[in-house]
Amino acid sequence: MTLAAGLLMNTRHVRRAAAITLLLGVVGPAHASPLTPTAQETTALKNLASAIPGARVLWVRGERIFEAAAATTFAAQLRTQGSIVETNPRFSPDGSQLLTVRSDGVYLMKSDFTQATKVIAGGNTASWTRDGKSITAVDSTGYKVLQYVLATKSSTTIYDAKQSPYNGQQVKQAAELRNGGRFLLVFRDMPTHVTEIVDLQLKKYISNTEMQRGDCSPAWAPDGSYLITTARTTSRPVLKAGFSVGSSGGSVTASTYFVGLDTTDQFYIHGERVANNGKYVAFGGKIFAGALKSALREIYVWHIGDPDSAAVRISFDTAEDESPDLYIPAGCTSASQCDDSDVCTTDSCSAGKCTHSSISGCCTASSQCDDSNLCTADSCSSNKCKYSSISGCCTSSSQCDDSNVCTTDSCSSNKCTYTSISGCCTSSSQCDDSNLCTTDSCSSNKCKYTSISGCCASNTDCVDSNPCTTDSCDVGSGTCSNSAVSGCCAFDTDCDDTNPCTLDKCSSNTCSHGAVAGCCTSNTDCNDSNPCTTDSCDVGSGKCSTSVVSGCCAFDTDCDDADPCTLDRCETTSHGCQHTPMCGDGPAVDGGLIPDGTTGSGPEAGSSADADGMGADGALALSARPSLVGGCSTGAAGGPGAWQLLLPLGLLLWRRRQARRRGCRTREQRARNPAQALRASVRVSHDPRPHLAGILAYSCPGEVVQVRYTDMLWSGTRHKESGSDQPHWQDCS
Repeated sequence: MTLAAGLLMNTRHVRRAAAITLLLGVVGPAHASPLTPTAQETTALKNLASAIPGARVLWVRGERIFEAAAATTFAAQLRTQGSIVETNPRFSPDGSQLLTVRSDGVYLMKSDFTQATKVIAGGNTASWTRDGKSITAVDSTGYKVLQYVLATKSSTTIYDAKQSPYNGQQVKQAAELRNGGRFLLVFRDMPTHVTEIVDLQLKKYISNTEMQRGDCSPAWAPDGSYLITTARTTSRPVLKAGFSVGSSGGSVTASTYFVGLDTTDQFYIHGERVANNGKYVAFGGKIFAGALKSALREIYVWHIGDPDSAAVRISFDTAEDESPDLYIPAGCTSASQCDDSDVCTTDSCSAGKCTHSSISGCCTASSQCDDSNLCTADSCSSNKCKYSSISGCCTSSSQCDDSNVCTTDSCSSNKCTYTSISGCCTSSSQCDDSNLCTTDSCSSNKCKYTSISGCCASNTDCVDSNPCTTDSCDVGSGTCSNSAVSGCCAFDTDCDDTNPCTLDKCSSNTCSHGAVAGCCTSNTDCNDSNPCTTDSCDVGSGKCSTSVVSGCCAFDTDCDDADPCTLDRCETTSHGCQHTPMCGDGPAVDGGLIPDGTTGSGPEAGSSADADGMGADGALALSARPSLVGGCSTGAAGGPGAWQLLLPLGLLLWRRRQARRRGCRTREQRARNPAQALRASVRVSHDPRPHLAGILAYSCPGEVVQVRYTDMLWSGTRHKESGSDQPHWQDCS
């Protein structure tokens, strides 16, 4: 039959797709919802299972592999484990092994999906050779076809599209060897869809018009006598092209119509495979336009030579099913081959055919246990029917007694109703009034509510009349809390800050802490600025105490020892008294005075060469020497009395000149001990004339130095007269 004739025949079929397809609810991925087959579909499915006992169908749904085995029906189950991504399932020729393609390569495993082993890394689109001894697969690049030999566990490249004379296009969907491994069936989709047979011996491509047009999903028949493809037309049936081998190589016939969906609507078939016995074809198909439109592709099994309408749907759900493979064992030889997975049948094999006899009283579903009693729940447990009374189901009010004095019991529409009696109770829990401040109880089937002392329902229940607390009620527990207000007081005692130096008072609920005069908190608070006292603070009482430091002085007057022959002064650093003797001879210093009052150089004092009357070194010759009185010394001395009187004055005038050179000493230095300075500069001989007395005076401008010489007090004030410094004397005795 030509392709045109086949397509014409397809349009003459009656629209019976819904009637002839059998539906099976399959538990699949989360996005798939199972549907239930009709009774007619179930019968047809059982007939198919009987026709091909032990048959197994594998297919792909959402990158997971599912299987439906021929038993009473084709019961489908998910075979891919965990989160593995798995496609392209292929039975070995004897059905004992499987090939699948995962994300990292081709895997070989037993037909029960155990002992999976990766045999070709990165490979895809795998298939078996006719003898089942090797595997072919496209490598990860898409340009090479590898052949893996099971015996040697090794791979070799049998086709490389990049090698001359091939055309360099990638291989997709198929790479199957037949006819002694010489002819390789491939499908390429770059840059255009093309199905071709590669003669590996002559290194050339073989195809027909339909194959060059882009027919896809090619597959060899088991014996290699023909190949099938999906037509690249609006309605996409399965096409068949014969293949033969002659002396000049292989040749392929024109493609003809093979099988499609029995409908005048548009349909789509993809991923077809011929069963291992060559008598059945499994394919994924859907109707995608017209009254019988089906949104998703389902799996069909069709017996070759039967009308299209005889194709049986194996899966029916809300998922996309495709890429099937079908394995049919050669009849049964034992009852074990007839297992239909139904515990309620006895399975047996007779004359190569399986029989399944129902077991009396056995059940697999609760629907098989209906006893037509509305007041029993019918269920199947451990393959046995069980009938349990339905609580509340009734035929009269007497069957509804719940032994509760607080309900009125009645039966209506085979259901018991229990109406609560208002105000009636059987336990305290039924009396809850949602009030935390009451104790709820049930007595003589009546509720009783007793107030709880101290319980609160609002903040006003917690007022304690204390201005220094915040009063609140926890309505969840009915408990009052009276939290102290920070800084608030009611009495002076509330304000005690434990500081003895503050006066703690409470006024208008607020504390004040005034300072207590004279109170101390540390020794520094008691400092009286007197270096001769030890100042301390009693922190317990806040009172200062002062004790005198023995031997300490602050002023020279503190050091007076009542001895006229000592110079008494107070050291400002150590605050200790010093008593320096004022009598006796001292060493000659400064100008180097000699005993008679003259100096060693310069003009004589008072001579015409002495401009200031003091000699060259400022010394003034004196004709009299004073006597030291007060009980110190009265030794005699030679020389005139005037010389003795003027000698100290001349000495001081000489020191004035020296001071002008060096700068004046401070008032404190001059005033502190002038007599000692005099003794350090003058050697005075004793004078028996006690009536003589005098004073030596010298200072910086505007300052006065007084020196007690004998029993008379003289004072001198330095004045600036006529451009020169002249001493001015006044007798103050």
